[in-house]
Amino acid sequence: MIQTLSTSDQIKNFLGAEPLQAASLRVTLGCNLRCKQCYAIAGKPLPNELSLMEVKKLLDDLKALGAIRIFFTGGEPFFRRDMVDIMKYADDNGFAMYISTNGTLVRPDTIEALSHLKHLRTFQISIDGIGKLHDDIRGVPGTFNKAVNTIKMAVNKLHNTKVAVISTLMKSNANQMEKIMDFAINEHADTFGIVTLYPIKRSSDANDISTKDKYELFERLSTLYQSKKTKLKIGLLIPPALMPAKLQEIEYGCGYVCSFPSLLGISSNGDVAPCDGLLKYKNFILGNIREQSLKQIWEHPLMVHLRSITPSDITGVCQKCKHLSFCMGGCRARAYIDHGNFTSSNPLCESFYEAGFFPLYSLRHN
Repeated sequence: MIQTLSTSDQIKNFLGAEPLQAASLRVTLGCNLRCKQCYAIAGKPLPNELSLMEVKKLLDDLKALGAIRIFFTGGEPFFRRDMVDIMKYADDNGFAMYISTNGTLVRPDTIEALSHLKHLRTFQISIDGIGKLHDDIRGVPGTFNKAVNTIKMAVNKLHNTKVAVISTLMKSNANQMEKIMDFAINEHADTFGIVTLYPIKRSSDANDISTKDKYELFERLSTLYQSKKTKLKIGLLIPPALMPAKLQEIEYGCGYVCSFPSLLGISSNGDVAPCDGLLKYKNFILGNIREQSLKQIWEHPLMVHLRSITPSDITGVCQKCKHLSFCMGGCRARAYIDHGNFTSSNPLCESFYEAGFFPLYSLRHN
């Protein structure tokens, strides 16, 4: 019988330590767009962002702590002129790399350089609408065409990397999700993904859709996806419990499972939080890599506490869900932001449960 390692003690007993699995690095807060849904509140670079040498030292320290995955975000990562150098260094050190870009600053020589990386797992381009709608959401005319050009270059050159088209779901684009999926298929992307709105600052400018609308959209998309019989993989970045039954057997049918609390979110100025989604909260800044070692930050009392949380500590509908030991309640940052603690049930799952849309097949039957 296979047993899931779902508590801090189980992981420590099995591996001999509690490893840092992954990190999300905002390489810059600089961005050339002004997207309504941006929870990083990107725009101008911070005045004291990490230098290339400091980023390399950070990658060395992450590797020493056992990290195997690095997520490059921003801002817009390619706002940094040395972004390719950063990725080459991470590649040389064996990190599995994932990068999210708006696709407007990526040149042909950039794609050419990335095509030689051995460990670039996913190259993710954001598309939030077709044509003018995308430009309106992103705040700059011409953005859609530039992003499309980047997708074409990536598909043609990044043969060892999955090219992903990702959309943030909100009222203004909910009725275009089917069109965006068709767009991703027509552009020969590997993956089409949907994320729900993150409830922080500028994201409030992008209105969320109702729980009923989310449920109906997920079901409609799953039916449409099945009818397409396409090589493209659909990835709904939602907890496993909410995945439509029709999608559960596909490659990404398990839904999105976060590696929290076995990861760290790192800002472009060296600040470190338990995850990227908590970097805007001063009380969750564990330290700064210019002032403390990453090992000291990893052993911060808050991180020790977060790693001590067990599945039985998660409350609400999560206790009724058969996915709990695997999912650990989904996004813990979102749980804190919505409810003020890290052991509350997943807000998205809770909203589905309260509205009567929580799938019966995800409930425990003891």
